[in-house]
Amino acid sequence: MKIAISGSQGTGKSFTVFKLANQMKLKYPDKEVTILNETARKCPYTINEGATVSSQLWMISNQIQREIEAENNCDIVICDRCISDYFAYTFLTSFDLYNSLFSFLRFHIKTYDMIIFKSLKNNNDYLVDDGKRSVNKIYQKKIDNILREIYEELEQHINKLEVI
Repeated sequence: MKIAISGSQGTGKSFTVFKLANQMKLKYPDKEVTILNETARKCPYTINEGATVSSQLWMISNQIQREIEAENNCDIVICDRCISDYFAYTFLTSFDLYNSLFSFLRFHIKTYDMIIFKSLKNNNDYLVDDGKRSVNKIYQKKIDNILREIYEELEQHINKLEVI
C-alpha cells in the first residue's frame, strides 16, 4: 500500500505523515511501515521560486526512484509529498517541462492507493521559516491552486483522493 500526503509548502504534510505512520503501525503491527521524507530538502540545486529545470528533474526522478525501492521493501509506504506536488512546482518553473512530462504524471499517479491533499482552504497553515522552504504566501497559494487543477484533471486516474 502506498499513501502520499500532498500539498503546498507549509500545510502540515510532515505532521500528517508521522501521525498516519503511527496509526498504520498500530493497526497493522505485523506490516513493515516506512516513511519517505520529502526529496526537495536533499536537492543539490536551487528549489522554490529559484528552481530550475535541473532542480525539478532531479526531484521528480529521485522521488520516483525512492518510491519504487520502498514499495519493493515495505508493506506500507507513506510519502511526504506526492509526485503531483513536484509537478505543481514544475508548472511554475517550466511549463514546457511540465507539459512534456504530464502523461507520465497521469501514469504514475495511479500507483498511489490514496492521496491525502492538505489544502490551504482547510486552514492548513503550518508555514514557518526553516531556512529551506519558501515562506511566500502568494507562491504557496499558487501551488495549492495548481494542485487542485491537477487533481481535478486527473480525477479518473486517482484511486482515492481525500482533501483535508
